Amino acid sequence: MTAHLAGCAECRKRQADYRLAGEMIRDLPTIVPPASFRESVFAAIAAEMARTEAAAQSAPAVEPALAALAQADTDPSLPIVRLAIPQRALHAVPLRRPLRASRSRGFDLRMLIGAAAVLVLSLLTATLVPASPFYLGGARATVIAPDAQFSHVTSTAANARWLTYVGRNGAGASMLLAVPRSGGSPVALLSGASQDPLRLWGATTGWAIWQSGSGDHWALKATTLPGADGSVSTATLIAAQPGTDGPQILNDVNVSRSIALVAVSFGDGSSAIMRFDLTSSVPTVREIARSTTLGHTLTSPSHDGSAYFWAEVWMDGAQSLHSAIWHGNGDGQGSQLSDDTQAFSPRVADGTLVWVEAPDAQASSPDLATAVSAVRGTVEASPIVKARSAAIGQSAHAGTLAAAGHLALWAADSGYSVQDLASQSASSLSGTVRNAASVSLSDSAVVWQDAGASAMHVADA
Repeated sequence: MTAHLAGCAECRKRQADYRLAGEMIRDLPTIVPPASFRESVFAAIAAEMARTEAAAQSAPAVEPALAALAQADTDPSLPIVRLAIPQRALHAVPLRRPLRASRSRGFDLRMLIGAAAVLVLSLLTATLVPASPFYLGGARATVIAPDAQFSHVTSTAANARWLTYVGRNGAGASMLLAVPRSGGSPVALLSGASQDPLRLWGATTGWAIWQSGSGDHWALKATTLPGADGSVSTATLIAAQPGTDGPQILNDVNVSRSIALVAVSFGDGSSAIMRFDLTSSVPTVREIARSTTLGHTLTSPSHDGSAYFWAEVWMDGAQSLHSAIWHGNGDGQGSQLSDDTQAFSPRVADGTLVWVEAPDAQASSPDLATAVSAVRGTVEASPIVKARSAAIGQSAHAGTLAAAGHLALWAADSGYSVQDLASQSASSLSGTVRNAASVSLSDSAVVWQDAGASAMHVADA
């Protein structure tokens, strides 16, 4: 299949469509069935069984033929056995009744029907995840060259269909671009090159989240990825308002599951986590958490679909750095989760919380974001439902820790590491990206560049 996809554009497009469908399904909200759901399903199966047994009285005896075929030696020349099975004989049986052998025949059709019912019920409650056999993915990387005019790539992000990136030309002007992962030419997402610095924070199924400007003058924006007609549109999510009590410093942005979580400090000394919903054509916003403690900054936001996690970071008079992990359900309140103030850059993915544990961290810069990026420590991982954590990495740079899908990523003194949170072991991508110059992680893809090279490598996460 890999060899075929490499030379068949039509099948690569079909594969990209399947991946897009999987990503859209994973972006859907989790639906919790009512308490009566299970009983109502089994009641319906029981009623159907009663009708099936009545219909089966007049059905031909098909089990002996099936039993003979099942017990025969494997042989490609075995004849095809065509059986006239009444349509209604293929309905499900109640799973609460123990499966048993037929009194008079060696093959029980109920066993086949029961297996089908198990599959149907499992599909009703299953979630499509990359580890599932129903998910069409893979670790094979695609190599994509940047636009010739904007060949110096400064930031990247990808979803199942698009690779988006910021490229800079020889004159220092920047452009936001997107290129189909299935093949094609880069598409400029802006009307013209920007003289302000641009940074791509992430990409959802339909949006690229990026920042223009820096320092006291910045704006966080969302641009739609090209539609069928190639059109795009841009909305400003939040922007700096110098000299006011409004937004002043953009501390961090996390993009996952069609949601952008934005950590911002305001002119009145407070700090907040804002949630921008990107599931509709017009992004909506609400506040997740706020701190009014002077000198304390909220940063590193992430979520697992229902709960939100973030860090509260501050410096003391001795220039020691402190960071505590908080969590909340999005109602504007929260509670401290960590039992110390040494837990930096928390991220949550696949039901696991990861962070960098750094005792006695010292501020290397008066700028808090720069100081946190310079922190080195041990990567800890803990299932959300348990309190006990385990070390999964050493000498990690806190500013590089990321988690999305079922992976965690960080840079250490020895290079990049990728951890599979589902299997609690190193991902097969870890050796591939170890010596990369830069790596970005999203819910569905990993993008990296080799040192000294302009080409981008993108693989399914």
